[in-house]
Amino acid sequence: MALQEIPVVDVATINLAIEDPSLADMEVVATQLMDALTTWGFVYIKNYGIGKALVDRVMKVTREFHEKSEEFKRKSLRPNDHTFHGYICDTNVNKDRPADLREAFNVSPRGGDSDVWPDIPGFQPLMMELFGACKDLSLRILRALAIGLKLDKENHFTNGHRKVGQVGNGTTLASCYYPSVVAKDVLPNQIRCGEHSDHGTFTMLFQDSLGGLEVMSNGEYVPAKPIEDTLLLNIANLLERWSGDRLVSTKHRVLFPENAELKKYSRQSFAYFLLPDDDFLVECCDGNDKYPPVRALEYVTKQFLDVY
Repeated sequence: MALQEIPVVDVATINLAIEDPSLADMEVVATQLMDALTTWGFVYIKNYGIGKALVDRVMKVTREFHEKSEEFKRKSLRPNDHTFHGYICDTNVNKDRPADLREAFNVSPRGGDSDVWPDIPGFQPLMMELFGACKDLSLRILRALAIGLKLDKENHFTNGHRKVGQVGNGTTLASCYYPSVVAKDVLPNQIRCGEHSDHGTFTMLFQDSLGGLEVMSNGEYVPAKPIEDTLLLNIANLLERWSGDRLVSTKHRVLFPENAELKKYSRQSFAYFLLPDDDFLVECCDGNDKYPPVRALEYVTKQFLDVY
């Protein structure tokens, strides 16, 4: 039987508006995060400190991109297999299904391989502003997770993320777009995004009101319905491994709406995929040998190429 519903955690006492949260406040939030992330692997977060106005502006400018012609969008294609940055339109995260019915523009500002941008006013600065805000929030959450796991140092995880947004780190903000469909466009067994778990540290998701995301819980999928003014955070595979399986990386998927009328509407979301620094050696943080050490770039690249 599935757990009842994904928990909601209020992080107002440690959010980005607070320059240096107290240890006591961090501990309270850390306990709540651990309760959710050691069971569900997912948690809604509210009062996180990124303005709704910014998210709305990014939604608007990226929708403009995704609604352009395929010829226009392909001018911003990801240039090669060695970068995450650029337009992607051919993903298949579950090889037991046909290709996903979605596209994305990935922002991975790691140097010379991230100079591909669409010619749309405001697109690059707005995406970079949201990337920067997500970076700051993710580092704050990493501190809370280290406290929640009772590690010796609060910076245990942040030390592995020193280069986010720079050369040497592949953290990516993805503008995900799921076009409207009608039944005749859909292949048998095809969905918007196949069952999968994420690759890196954790993912922060901003989603519109349409819904469709489902999360595995005790062997069955349950809806992760949009909750206004929250983001959805989920643990990814490397952090599950890093935590010695205390934090749970959970499979999830995106379905079409059951209501035929709603299938006419496109779905939008932003996924901030936090990754450790390329050369960082990920080892179980409690000192056990459950998993062998692995370099972050080696691990993530293999999984990324399996999908793209």
